[in-house]
Amino acid sequence: MEKIKVYVAVHKIAPKYGDECYQMIHVGAQKTKLDIPNSIKDDCCTDNISSKNNIYCELTGLYHVWKNIEDIEYVGLCHYRRLPAKRNGLGRKVVLTGGQLLEILSSYDIILPEQKTKNGVVNGYFHMQDTSINEYRPYKLMLPVIKNLYPDYEEDFKLEFHTPSMSFGNIMVCSKTMFDSYCKRLFDI
Repeated sequence: MEKIKVYVAVHKIAPKYGDECYQMIHVGAQKTKLDIPNSIKDDCCTDNISSKNNIYCELTGLYHVWKNIEDIEYVGLCHYRRLPAKRNGLGRKVVLTGGQLLEILSSYDIILPEQKTKNGVVNGYFHMQDTSINEYRPYKLMLPVIKNLYPDYEEDFKLEFHTPSMSFGNIMVCSKTMFDSYCKRLFDI
């Protein structure tokens, strides 16, 4: 069993950063002839949603890892421009190694990006200021599904629309068990 693997979502040729724990995954591979060196493709297995990349973005890679990657203790997803990093003594960002990620995960359940303030409706993210929450389309569409499938999550879901900050981008590193649980809930909804 492999200890840790962080999949880096790419849709174009990009430099590889980090050590051997990082593996590029070509998202939306089914819709392009582009060959991205050193990457696996999100359409390489029977169970994939690669063709839906135009509406699911990096989630086609998340789905691939959930459904097709096994025998790994810790797993993650990030973007080719947004990798887990820390600042060195010179103030430059340095990508964390697999060993450093495992050290953090020995004290925490999950590694997420730093929370940022929501600032209006941008790229599908939201901050309720001028719109009634009951009229906001994503809220109206998802709330009945959540009430039906995950009623224990309803109050947390409502609260999310009123919190001032969040961790953006489907970026995380955690145990494969937690990852699978998150993906099941996300793709059910």
